[in-house]
Amino acid sequence: MRTHFVVCAFVAFLILLLSSEGAAQNVPFVYHRSGYTTDKSAAVEVEVGYGSREARPFGESGVEQGLRVRFSPLSWLNVEAWTGMLIPSGSAMADAYSTEVNVGLLSQETGYVNVTLGAGYLYDYQNVHVPRIRLAVSRTFGKLVLIATGLGELPLDSDRDAVDVVFGLAASYEVLQRIRVGLEVMGEDLEGFWENEEAEGGAKVIFGPTLNFVSSHNVHFKLNMGAVFAATNNEASRFVPGTNPMGDSGVIGKFVVGYSF
Repeated sequence: MRTHFVVCAFVAFLILLLSSEGAAQNVPFVYHRSGYTTDKSAAVEVEVGYGSREARPFGESGVEQGLRVRFSPLSWLNVEAWTGMLIPSGSAMADAYSTEVNVGLLSQETGYVNVTLGAGYLYDYQNVHVPRIRLAVSRTFGKLVLIATGLGELPLDSDRDAVDVVFGLAASYEVLQRIRVGLEVMGEDLEGFWENEEAEGGAKVIFGPTLNFVSSHNVHFKLNMGAVFAATNNEASRFVPGTNPMGDSGVIGKFVVGYSF
């Protein structure tokens, strides 16, 4: 785990050397990080979460710490690396890491909306290798930012679903200079809507507000607090009947401190 953080810190140092001067565009969301076209920019973020989206099962009681590095060397190219550590309640500590590359296919200046396609890899807290593909569509209307994202995960494990589907919608509005208020909705394991059996017991939905503040020194703060609801109640192939630890609902939260340059 320490090695992962050292690697990310080294990458962050390289980005600092390569990045241009001036403020980078701040991504105003906690969970919807893809789907933006920016000038050459970079950001480093430290995250602390409770019941994080990445901490399966969704809404598990535990604390997660993470380090994220994002770099946009071109207006249509975004590269991201992340490493995290999960401390579940009453369980052993686990670690995870991921990488992802997103390419802008369309910008709102020429095609009304921003469209990006991404591909990446996740090694999750259950020690499973997970290739990923992402599609994001966004649009800015003055102070208002709207985005829709779709993520397909392909866990390389016989006890997991062949494909996990994640879909999200979000909006953010600048209420005061440097302060934005938004709403994020994420749905996970959505294959539970059309399959009788779902490895984690069914689709889950998170719904909650996000507060975003950017200081005059390019330091940004983001906070999301949400409720987790069980959208479907499927047979859970990974658990003995009646022992699914996911439950029907829960609380999820994440706090992010970052620096853009």
